[in-house]
Amino acid sequence: MQKHLRYIILLLQIFLFGCGNESCIYTLDEEGNKEGEYKCFFKNGEIRIKGFIRKDSIKVDEEYIYYLNGVLKEYNFYNPKGIRKYNREYDKKGNFIKEQGNYFCYKVIGKPKIPVGDSTYFHVFIANPPGTYFKIYGINASGRYPINMIKKKSNFTQKNILYWEKKGSFRLPLEVEFIDTVNNIREFCKSNLDFNGR
Repeated sequence: MQKHLRYIILLLQIFLFGCGNESCIYTLDEEGNKEGEYKCFFKNGEIRIKGFIRKDSIKVDEEYIYYLNGVLKEYNFYNPKGIRKYNREYDKKGNFIKEQGNYFCYKVIGKPKIPVGDSTYFHVFIANPPGTYFKIYGINASGRYPINMIKKKSNFTQKNILYWEKKGSFRLPLEVEFIDTVNNIREFCKSNLDFNGR
């Protein structure tokens, strides 16, 4: 019976929660914890918030907050630890007001120590509010070159496989080009990924 209930939860994956003047819909994991996309609505049915949550309470990745008229009020971006790293605010007509934080939020290496002949990956978390886009480059002695990344649908984790061929330390310099078409701004941010072959 317990096994069947578990599958029912997996099939539904939706939890409706009403509180005061709003209701929220959460995606649930097989234990019934909030895990994944969620949406909250005003009393009139208009969307108020949409974002992602993990471990039942930690906000991660993107969060959109709306005015009652449906216009975007606020964009937030949280790193995998649930810390808000970037924020952008708008007025009731959708005009940009201000921004805070760093768009290049976080990076994670799958295995910092890589056996020779093995591979690993890295994830890069980058804020991507409306009207912006970004490009990721590697840097070598000849200059910079584009790195082809895989973008997941549910969040902005980027992944790339790296193959290790020899022992020793290795550093992959990265550069993120962030283009903001709303404010006509182009920014660059550099960082390093360090690996060890063993």
